[in-house]
Amino acid sequence: NYLSTSIPMEQHNSVSLEFGSFGKTVLHAKSADTMGKLGYLVELFTDNTDGFKELDGGGDTGYSKTDFMTKLRYSFSDAHALEFKYSMTDEISNETYLGLTNEDFRENPLRRYRATALDEMDADHSQVTLSYAAKLSDNMTFAVTAYSNDFARNWYKLNKVNGAKLSTIAKPTDAAFADFYALMNAQNSADDAYRIKANNREYYSSGVQAVFNVETGGHDMQIGMRIHSDEMDRFQWEDRYKMLDGNLVMTTQATPGSDSNRIDSAEATALYFEDRFSVGELTVTAGARYEEITVMRDDWGKTDADRSETPSNREHTMDVIVPGVAVEYPISDTQTISLGIHKGFAPPGPGSSGVTDEAVDPETSLNTEISWKSNEGLNSMEFTYFMNSYDNLLGADTAASGGGTDDLFNGGAVDISGLELYLRRILVDNGSLQIPLEISYTKTNTEFKESFDGFWGDVLSGDELPYIPETMISANLSINLDATSVNLGLRHVSEMRTESGSGRLTDSESTDALTVLDLGVDHTLNSNLTLSMGIKNLMDKDVVVARRPYGARPTMPRAVTFGVNYNF
Repeated sequence: NYLSTSIPMEQHNSVSLEFGSFGKTVLHAKSADTMGKLGYLVELFTDNTDGFKELDGGGDTGYSKTDFMTKLRYSFSDAHALEFKYSMTDEISNETYLGLTNEDFRENPLRRYRATALDEMDADHSQVTLSYAAKLSDNMTFAVTAYSNDFARNWYKLNKVNGAKLSTIAKPTDAAFADFYALMNAQNSADDAYRIKANNREYYSSGVQAVFNVETGGHDMQIGMRIHSDEMDRFQWEDRYKMLDGNLVMTTQATPGSDSNRIDSAEATALYFEDRFSVGELTVTAGARYEEITVMRDDWGKTDADRSETPSNREHTMDVIVPGVAVEYPISDTQTISLGIHKGFAPPGPGSSGVTDEAVDPETSLNTEISWKSNEGLNSMEFTYFMNSYDNLLGADTAASGGGTDDLFNGGAVDISGLELYLRRILVDNGSLQIPLEISYTKTNTEFKESFDGFWGDVLSGDELPYIPETMISANLSINLDATSVNLGLRHVSEMRTESGSGRLTDSESTDALTVLDLGVDHTLNSNLTLSMGIKNLMDKDVVVARRPYGARPTMPRAVTFGVNYNF
């Protein structure tokens, strides 16, 4: 859903190169032009690093990523155009689910245990889209897009040690902890002491969507539709290893498909209508979406790796109407107030927790925003109050967030509310010198409205949700002087719960507060060439930013980069 680079109307060629700490290298090159009726774009992006984690015994903890995209556009006339896009991404990431014990984090937050030396994500993605856009008249447009995505990934990662789950790392009082921890950096071990799972999956999605827009009688109306299908082909296995002289050696090779072997799929049809119109000085935007979704699962279990038998099957169909309305009123030439009320909806997937008998309900919510905005040239201020009221909050017991059963759960009613403040001011602007300042502040409150036991543990009414910080602040101060620009950025995230609860936070069930300063400098040598330098985490802060999955995790340490950008 990200916006990709557009084909420009005139020739553009550029190459930028960045290198820095931890073996970081980034190359970004693109070439594009429009020649009469034909336009094209070719873009290449590569990002490589050795990683900042320090693996016991040595080794790479970084990643290598390559992204390629090309676009072709043919304009039949000023009112009709056809565009083709192809993109592909290749990624190898030497990443693990396993964090650190609190004691090991205090000694070296960048440490990574030897037991994770083989953990690696291998991912490939490709996308093809074909789009047609037409201006049918001065007040009428039409666009249609057909799309297809293929994403394959195999995350080969440590899953169990000595038969114990990786969550044992955060349970030093557990009976299995001593044997588990002894194998984290062992030089030798018994056969099959380490289980490494191939979390091998392939995702497909395809469909067609169309939007028709017409402006008439003071109304700006959109009608859209989408026919969509997707699936996840899950084909996993778990090999077993021993440690021999500090290296992991396979002792039992598993049969592919012997751990998880199923296809989850969905088919959906969506229709929506939106109308923007004015009533006096009041601007109203109202609309609704109707969607019918069928989710399915074909499961061959752990004993039919070649899928020769008839799989077990689940299927469930649901439909929903999702309305929304927003109104905006100008208080003055520079100030407006607005109100938005929208319904939210999230369907349960075909999980193992009773889709057929509807034991897991869809998640619904009512989302309200009230805003005041003031814009005076380059100076602006915004204040927003938000309230999200959930019914049947939906959760999934994934390996990253829980026990890895993939069961689905409802968490009952939940309220999430807060306020956001945004301020932008030009402190100095005398022609050669500009000093702009941007500040944003978010305050969030969360509350479970019901008591229950399940995925979130023993939850009591009034408990707060995990992993939602109460306070977030960001500030950017820039100094632009002739050809040189200096930017100082500050980010602050308050400590947050890692388990639902109330009252004072405890070290074992919370993250640390994080305040990070970043510095960036750009200098333009001429119209074609720009040099840059950046320092992330200028003060080199080391704090716990997460405890899921499985243990304490650090922020990235101080990193320095240098770059050059050339346009031609």
